Amino acid sequence: MKFKVKDVGLFKALFKGITRFTDTAHFEVKENGIQIKSIDPYDFCYVDINLPSSLFDGYKINSKTFSFGIELGKIGPIVRNIGSKELFLEIADNSLQIKLVNGWTTNYKLNWMEDDSDLPDPLKQNYTAKVTIPSTDFLNIIKDASTVSREIEFEVDEKELRVSATKQGFTYSAKLESKKGLQTMIKLKKKSVKSSAILDYLRTLTEIIIKCKEVELNLGDNLPLRLDLKYGGGTFTFIISNKQIAPTREIAEKNKDRLESSPKVSRSSIPQITVTKFPDFIKSLNVEDGVAEHDALHSIYETEDG
Repeated sequence: MKFKVKDVGLFKALFKGITRFTDTAHFEVKENGIQIKSIDPYDFCYVDINLPSSLFDGYKINSKTFSFGIELGKIGPIVRNIGSKELFLEIADNSLQIKLVNGWTTNYKLNWMEDDSDLPDPLKQNYTAKVTIPSTDFLNIIKDASTVSREIEFEVDEKELRVSATKQGFTYSAKLESKKGLQTMIKLKKKSVKSSAILDYLRTLTEIIIKCKEVELNLGDNLPLRLDLKYGGGTFTFIISNKQIAPTREIAEKNKDRLESSPKVSRSSIPQITVTKFPDFIKSLNVEDGVAEHDALHSIYETEDG
């Protein structure tokens, strides 16, 4: 099957962003579109991208559904040089082919992975708050908070969304009120909710967020932050761990014995978890002792080609 990507800018933003922190992905091709799922090597971010057939010209498959794995990191350098070219995708002969047309015709062929690791859909969490804010406001918050810390905390009640970032006595805070006439909308199941996330992942998604009109935040106490973006009928979901970055010295002793006794870790980007254990994995994203600062500092840059 061969089809044309209508919005090359969207394709570029999506893959330029996610190839920064993950290097393999599972593709599921269906009659109504393509679903792409992945988890970064440090289990900090789950990616679930749904691209409907309306985002393509000439989209048609001969079977109801089929799936495959791709070394996504190899696509990163390609999408960064797309420019204003026309872009076509072809899925055939156990490969994904990318064709760029702009005077010259350039082809890239990427074979499917021999060992594909499918991932289940995200576990439905009992989020108690949903906040919808304009993308421009959200990007300003991320930009400002990043000047202070690498972590961000969201707190919401019936009246407003409060955002803060703190590191070594330096604090950033902002609030967005929910009033008639304003675009910020809050839906709440309890009086107040807090949720936190590592800012690196949110910053990496900047170009994707710019393409979308709004950002939908799903918050819950002790739950990972869920970020939903929508564009052209497509839905882009990122579930970002609420692990906290702890100073390395504070947790080094607790991790020392475990690290020394652990077997060598695989270089595969897909974490070594089974489908049946995935719900437990989502629940475990909240870690009481925090995450080693070294791991957090390097997680966003650990892919081989990203």
